[in-house]
Amino acid sequence: MAEPFTLHIFVPSGDPEGVRIVERMNWTGRGYVVPRDRWAEVKARGELTQPGVYILIGYEPDELGNERPVAYIGQTGH
Repeated sequence: MAEPFTLHIFVPSGDPEGVRIVERMNWTGRGYVVPRDRWAEVKARGELTQPGVYILIGYEPDELGNERPVAYIGQTGH
């Protein structure tokens, strides 16, 4: 069984479906959850000059024209 840990989630806009910045206690990186349509705005944030990961989330149509969730996960280059 995994050890328990604490996450801190900062929601800069106050919208829980919007940008979320996640920190885990005793870990030096940050996690970012960013709606795909907000990436241009978020990538200018100063804290992205520090190590971290990001998840771009959104929707795209499948072969039948239905919207399906998609995600891109990456890390900052610094």
